Amino acid sequence: MDETKLREMYKRDRVARAFFDHMVRREYNQTETVDHILELLNENAEKAFWRTEVIELFKQLQQLGFGRYVVGRKGHPSRFIWYADSFNAMRSMYFTDLGAFVLLAFQKLIDFFGSKTQTRMALEIKEIQKNMFLPFP
Repeated sequence: MDETKLREMYKRDRVARAFFDHMVRREYNQTETVDHILELLNENAEKAFWRTEVIELFKQLQQLGFGRYVVGRKGHPSRFIWYADSFNAMRSMYFTDLGAFVLLAFQKLIDFFGSKTQTRMALEIKEIQKNMFLPFP
């Protein structure tokens, strides 16, 4: 697993950033289907994500040794299967920086208080994320 490249992906790739931000909120390792992740990422996206972008992300994660991308066949969906230690390693890297914890707390407040507060806080969070790279040291 190449953590340096993972950090680079987070910095330069909006799909990776949205996916990692989603993933770190989960408690358990699970198989990711392309369609499910695409739906989740597009729920709150300003600019739509494309299926090909999610597939490319899964292929990059496979190349970095975090899991395996499986193309759907015979009615089974295309998916990414995490290697057991990869999920936990990624989560622990994300939380090594206090800034990431603070951003996650902001997100939970937004989820709790709803749309009026959500817009103002979301703009503040985006400004913070734009100006500095918090999730990874």
